[in-house]
Amino acid sequence: MEGFSVDDCKFCNIYNANEIKAVSDTVLYESTYFFVIPALGCIVRDYIMIVSKRHVNSMCYLNAVEKADLENLVNEFRTIFKEKYQFYPIVFEHGASDCDTNKSACCVLHAHIHIVPIKINRQNEMIKNLGLIKTDGYVKFYKEAYNKPYVFFMDNSGAIFYRDIVDTSIPSQVFRKWIAKDIGESDKWDWRIYPFDENVIATIDDLKPIIKERHFSIKDSRLKYVYYCRAIDGLDHENIRQEYDYIQNKLAEQGRVLVNPYGDDEHNQLEINRHNSKLIVSENLVNMSKADCVIVNLSIKDHMYVGCIAEMVYAKLKGCYVIVIYGDSLVEKHFYTLYHSDKEYKTLEELFNSHDW
Repeated sequence: MEGFSVDDCKFCNIYNANEIKAVSDTVLYESTYFFVIPALGCIVRDYIMIVSKRHVNSMCYLNAVEKADLENLVNEFRTIFKEKYQFYPIVFEHGASDCDTNKSACCVLHAHIHIVPIKINRQNEMIKNLGLIKTDGYVKFYKEAYNKPYVFFMDNSGAIFYRDIVDTSIPSQVFRKWIAKDIGESDKWDWRIYPFDENVIATIDDLKPIIKERHFSIKDSRLKYVYYCRAIDGLDHENIRQEYDYIQNKLAEQGRVLVNPYGDDEHNQLEINRHNSKLIVSENLVNMSKADCVIVNLSIKDHMYVGCIAEMVYAKLKGCYVIVIYGDSLVEKHFYTLYHSDKEYKTLEELFNSHDW
């Protein structure tokens, strides 16, 4: 599109960013050609989007290998939601053609498919209202929709419906409007205004452990965003700051990002009480939700490590890849450490000199 730069693309920026600006930018999973994120404006819990790594306007511009990867991903997440909810989700796309100069029903000109675990009560009414026509599978749809703006819809049974919008227009976020009305949130369909951050965090916490259990191997996860935890209370804060700087620099050398760089000791100046504890723990858990990997440094011998051990447990429950630094503390011989960790190293230097994470 004339005047457009990939640098302006929201989804390209989410995937390539060296920081996570919003928790909704969290990549839940990536395949060879796609990445999966919580929906922008997660109006329904566990609402996700599958996004093309390559910048194309719609799924119809994908090549054959990419299309096969997409169909496998859609089928996999349909199965995940069927097991979790006892019904299959709906799937939809607002596809734009390469010659589109306006976004029509599509809000972001970068190929992405929505997967929503919901049964729309008025689904037949919606299909009729939008003029969707049932088509015989992906192959026929791709052929008919190529180089056209279109809307794509897969119902809970897996039936595919499609309509090109060459000679007409469909309102922006039209499927979201139907979903919002169906769940009694008619005025909250716009993801730009209503981010539903609480649903985003719940989606991450729900799906990352499931994805890790079903798919995870060190080979298919980039482990780009890293959360680091170590003992702080009562220790020299300048040494701790230097350690966090070391972690941040070593991660940057590997193309990784520290999601919780060391601050200005503001937490350590707070009075210890239940209210402040909730603020700090909640903030830490949000940062952890953004992370692909959590490094837990338990290397000091005979230290209690109450906070770090709690973070290790949370990281396991959140589906993060957990690395433990054990030093001379002997924690690597503990059942609970072995259960919660995916990998153990004696020192940070050993971790950063290794090539197996």
